[in-house]
Amino acid sequence: MKTLIGMVTIGRDTAMRRHAVKRAEAYAQLHGYEFHQLRDPSKETARTPHWEKTLLPQTRPGFDRYVIIDDDVLINHRIAPPLPAIRPGTIGLVREPLPHGFSDPVEWVGNTGLMLVEQAGLDLLSAAYELGEYTKIPPGYGDQPAVNAVAWRAGRVTRLEWKWNYLLMADWLIRGHGQSYPWTESAALRRWAKGTLTLRLFARRICAAPEGVCARLRDAYMVHLTWFRQGASMVDEILG
Repeated sequence: MKTLIGMVTIGRDTAMRRHAVKRAEAYAQLHGYEFHQLRDPSKETARTPHWEKTLLPQTRPGFDRYVIIDDDVLINHRIAPPLPAIRPGTIGLVREPLPHGFSDPVEWVGNTGLMLVEQAGLDLLSAAYELGEYTKIPPGYGDQPAVNAVAWRAGRVTRLEWKWNYLLMADWLIRGHGQSYPWTESAALRRWAKGTLTLRLFARRICAAPEGVCARLRDAYMVHLTWFRQGASMVDEILG
């Protein structure tokens, strides 16, 4: 199956992005996939770069399968297996650990930091772009609410194992601090959570303690650094 791993990297270059690109390229080469880095917008629009993810298959047509990942996702290519199968015509997503329910037909919200879709499901991305900004699904902006709304209305969602899009900060907030995700409104608690996660990962780097969030970080195939981009270099070192 001819597969493209696509990453939108519009805007200022960062160390985090360089780590992400390097690892995505290594994973693609290992499994015989092609990697594409989208550096410039495909069309003139007032929308944020998030939306380019839904347009990426149009800029690089001709593939049987697309894996579209954010530029803050670090692939642990040393352990990540070939991509999993999804039901025909669906979009593969990892459930985001949100603390409350949603209106039908949305059973859970998929985080679009990783989207796995085959040719038969590309119409979902086009429909999400046409829907545009949709505030009724978290985070209330960008591509994620629209993708979930379109896919769930059509009943065309495949749930992927958490390892394919491990939301590190979300896990730490819930397991390490008992906080709901997304963030508490307290700026002080946000700083405290980031600081304690940094210390935990530093300890992991020194003593290789195989417990809790460190163990899940070690076992994840793709680590998503939403809300913890400043930790990219440390996580990259831990993944090896």
